[in-house]
Amino acid sequence: DAAFGDIFVCLPQARAQARELGHPLERELLLLALHGALHLAGMDDNTAARRAAMHRRAERLAAGL
Repeated sequence: DAAFGDIFVCLPQARAQARELGHPLERELLLLALHGALHLAGMDDNTAARRAAMHRRAERLAAGL
C-alpha cells in the first residue's frame, strides 16, 4: 500500500466555513477532505484559475457520492 500523505481538517474552521457558506457541516467536511485528496493527487490551487478548477472537481466528486 502506497501512502501519499495525510489530510487534516480543523473542525472549528470547518464549522465557521460551513456557516459562512450556508451549507451543513457534513458537506463542508466532505469538500475539505476531497480538496485534500486532490492535493495528494497532484492538483494545486496556487492561482485563482487552479483554485476554481479544484473547487469544481471537488464539487463533481461530491455529487457522485
